[in-house]
Amino acid sequence: MSENDGKKHIEPQDESRDAARARLERRRGQNTDDACDDDVLDLSGRGARRSNRRGPLEGRSSHERHSHSGMHAQGHSCGFRGANYIATALSAIPSIPRSVTVCVVAVLVVFFGMFAVSHSCHSPEVATVNPVEDVQDNVASAITEEADFSQLPASLDATTFEALKEQSDDIRIVHIVNNAPALAKTGELYQLKMLELASKDPQAIDYVADFPQSYPQSVGNAYSDTVQKGTVPDLKQWDERWGYVEYCGAAIGSTGCCPTSFSMVYMALTGKTDKTPADMAALATTDGYAVDGEGTIGNFLPDEAAKLGLTCNVFYPSAESLVWFLQNGFVVIVNVGPGDFTDSGHFFVARGVASDGSIQINDPYSSVNTAKTWDANSIANQSIMMYAFHAA
Repeated sequence: MSENDGKKHIEPQDESRDAARARLERRRGQNTDDACDDDVLDLSGRGARRSNRRGPLEGRSSHERHSHSGMHAQGHSCGFRGANYIATALSAIPSIPRSVTVCVVAVLVVFFGMFAVSHSCHSPEVATVNPVEDVQDNVASAITEEADFSQLPASLDATTFEALKEQSDDIRIVHIVNNAPALAKTGELYQLKMLELASKDPQAIDYVADFPQSYPQSVGNAYSDTVQKGTVPDLKQWDERWGYVEYCGAAIGSTGCCPTSFSMVYMALTGKTDKTPADMAALATTDGYAVDGEGTIGNFLPDEAAKLGLTCNVFYPSAESLVWFLQNGFVVIVNVGPGDFTDSGHFFVARGVASDGSIQINDPYSSVNTAKTWDANSIANQSIMMYAFHAA
């Protein structure tokens, strides 16, 4: 082989080495420029191009990804970038063995990782909104509302005024007092009656509190409770299922004692629930027994009984007659005048005789009266008329 031939073989090898070295330097230079943005660290110190595929955060919402990166990833990325820079520098020195470079880089990764965790633990917390706390704050604010008793009508009696004042720790009573003018939608008389009702009957407070925004309604809701035939259901005319329906120029809650009593009798004797107080009020209105400002004409009861599958015996009030009808399976509607039950006129149901001979009643206007038993003579002495019903 000639000398020139030898040079021909050696020079291409040198050129290949020089070219490879130049490419390596260019690659290292490119890695150095991009390390903080596009590369992840390989333990050898070489940059490995990051995959465009999504990692474990792929299934998370954008909010979760942003929250994670804001609190942790910033510290980690800065630490790995620093390690990447050093790894690149070490690998550029040919005299340092690769194993040493790997060890140094591993130590740096651990160091920067610990720094990043420490940094993230001291990162400023992101302010969050707790909806539960907001609701609690609103409730607390509502509870601290004070009753403005100047809103009550001047004609309100002192007993009712003091009773409302004593209950002013109840936010519902506060609401009623502060919105008392809105209770006069149907006139001052019914405004005064509703304020008195709220002061005396805890079960009626919600009805009165909701009256300003709920009255008037044209139809009531169905009665979905189960009724056992022979048992008189305890219906209230101010039940919110029908109490805001217009009747006799006001609301059933104020004027519907007769149709509510008739509904109780009908349900008890038939076991049906298709005739609610609102249905009975509509029947009385249609057939001409409802008078605005006065209430229900008593003849409504015997005149309509047969249409409902009932018999009605009208009798003049006496304690003996009342007890006899009740002990013989009848349910009695009692029409009373001024006294223990009303200051004008009222209807309620006498449903049975207690073991001591007193009368058990369902008063459609008062859960307080319903909870007690009453002396038969006391009822008879306050009564205008009595109506005894039985299934036909």
